[in-house]
Amino acid sequence: MKTSSVIASITLSFITLSAHAKGLDHVIVVSTQKTSGTMSVGEKSAYTQSFEIFLGNLKGRGLDLAGYCLKAYGAEGKEYKLDTVDEVLTVGKLKVGAPVQGMAVFSSVDPSVYQPLMIKLSGVCK
Repeated sequence: MKTSSVIASITLSFITLSAHAKGLDHVIVVSTQKTSGTMSVGEKSAYTQSFEIFLGNLKGRGLDLAGYCLKAYGAEGKEYKLDTVDEVLTVGKLKVGAPVQGMAVFSSVDPSVYQPLMIKLSGVCK
């Protein structure tokens, strides 16, 4: 009985993860680099890069944005920390024909965040 429960749980997890990943095939993310900046508190400091983000749902059902997050990647694959994001990009349903637009700020302890970044919507959020 325990073995079948474990197998059922694993199977359900794979189905859920697959459905979640496929949910992004019809979502467009357009980002425009806006401002570069820095911030410091005491001895700690960070470099920041802000982007205007446009999210659009091209087809299908509404997408619940609460289950997703924005991620930024450099050309060499380095991932940058999302520091600040407008609520409109993280809550509610992204409906077909009703795009949302807002700001997102990514940060790093080094100025590499100033390079061109690829912004993506991800279902794997920490």
